[in-house]
Amino acid sequence: MSFEARTKYAILGGKIAGKVLIKLADNVLTLKNTDGESNSIELIVKIDLGKSLHIEGKKNGESMWTYDTKRTTKRTGDVFELTLDTEMTLSEKSKISKFLNKNYPYGAFKTRSNKIHIFVDKKNRNKLAPKFKVDVHLQKDGAKAVDLTADTTVSPYVFKLTAPNFFTRWGIQQSSIDITADHQIGKSLVIDANILGGLHLEAKRGDNAKNGRDVSLLVKKGGVQMFKVTWSTEKVNNANEFKFILHDKLEVNPESILFKNIISQYKFLTPFNTRSGEFEFYVSKADKNVVLNKFYAKGKVMKDGNKALELLMTTNEQPYKFELFAPALLGNVKPGMTEAKISVAHNPGQSLEMKTNFQKFTGFKIYKTGSGNERKVEVNGKELVMGDYTLTDNSFSTKLTVGADYLEPKI
Repeated sequence: MSFEARTKYAILGGKIAGKVLIKLADNVLTLKNTDGESNSIELIVKIDLGKSLHIEGKKNGESMWTYDTKRTTKRTGDVFELTLDTEMTLSEKSKISKFLNKNYPYGAFKTRSNKIHIFVDKKNRNKLAPKFKVDVHLQKDGAKAVDLTADTTVSPYVFKLTAPNFFTRWGIQQSSIDITADHQIGKSLVIDANILGGLHLEAKRGDNAKNGRDVSLLVKKGGVQMFKVTWSTEKVNNANEFKFILHDKLEVNPESILFKNIISQYKFLTPFNTRSGEFEFYVSKADKNVVLNKFYAKGKVMKDGNKALELLMTTNEQPYKFELFAPALLGNVKPGMTEAKISVAHNPGQSLEMKTNFQKFTGFKIYKTGSGNERKVEVNGKELVMGDYTLTDNSFSTKLTVGADYLEPKI
């Protein structure tokens, strides 16, 4: 297919005039404008679909810039592979070159080449994606500008970036950024990077002999530990009981970002360098109280060797108990308060008694006096009300006594 079209134009009474050429031949498209003073601007485009592209801009017959790219693609059931080679030229006389020199921090160029290679292994995967490799190489006026490699087809995975101009501009001293990631799926991940004085991240997990799991996370900077956290769980689950135990420990360097930006800024809790905890939850499948299975939950937190929190909540013993030692939290509720204690003794059909260590409310007691259906209610150790009732097939009567006064309705 080929065609050619020419036209002339004149605008504003001939002040703006010229001629335009549009031509297509041998897969080459030419657009050319020549003004009344014989100055010409020309754009040439050549396309080989799926393989190559050539674009050139000319002014008065002289090349101002060119862009050439070639692409090869391999696509099968096993792999996808793409190679892209690009070459660019830019004349110092072009307006683009002048614009880049003025506004672009890395300046203009005369020649520039890019080589990109992408490989994807469709049959072999990592945890989240197929294995792949990406290589990018960029040269500017014959000098290396960018080299990038990202490869998950090897172990450990590799990421490497070399960009001298970029590094110089941003004050990065090393010649390249190198990151490796050793990922053992389901077991561990170790990442090393040569940035910020050297970073090391190590995460591990695995089953233990107590039917639980062990997990750890370690971060180092410049060979110095910034923080380390470990978790270990235990589990018992059979026909009689369910029990879950969690042990955890966190060690934080005061020079770490975690300590400076988060832990040291605590408003209600106290900062620390070392924190350890143990939490246990138990449910008896064989024994019940009035409504629920017997259970308990308990835990303890230590900060820098000092007890920071201790919790006990249980219906697995008499009396039931809720005890909380947490000075940092309770001190915000009532200055000087360090612990809260509540116990509940329940003797079904006979009595219910709650005791606390609170100042204004020390507890209450509801119990049978031994005289018929009579019950007494005491609050803070003082009798509040006493009540009795009589129920027959034909009537219901009750008597409520408060101090010397009483109320005795009958239905």
